[in-house]
Amino acid sequence: MEMAGVDEVVKKLDEYGMKLFTDYPIEQSEHCFMVDNMIIYLDKKDNTIAVSFHASAKPEEVANSMMVLNEIQGLSDIYVMESFVYDINDKFLSGDDAHKLVKETIQHQALKEFARRQTYIEVLTKAKCHEC
Repeated sequence: MEMAGVDEVVKKLDEYGMKLFTDYPIEQSEHCFMVDNMIIYLDKKDNTIAVSFHASAKPEEVANSMMVLNEIQGLSDIYVMESFVYDINDKFLSGDDAHKLVKETIQHQALKEFARRQTYIEVLTKAKCHEC
């Protein structure tokens, strides 16, 4: 069986226009790839990939990424790990903590936008206009 290597992963990501931020070896037989919405771990010894998606990744993005990874020749398996996110202090959060932070961020942004629009409505409906 053909072995999947770093070059095959990079080539496949490039083929589908997936932005590779950085990649680096972790150990002699492992390699990490930081991609737009996921982190990929290649284990050359087991010929497997483990992937962790950003907690805000949409289901269709995840499905598309999985299809791309599945096309890499020589892989024996693909494992999906917990989702991740970085907080404002660049602390790595995964699993439920990551999803909770994403939800809180979305709620905060929605409230901020609501308050901004309410202020505009208030100004437009109650402000006195002066003639020039």
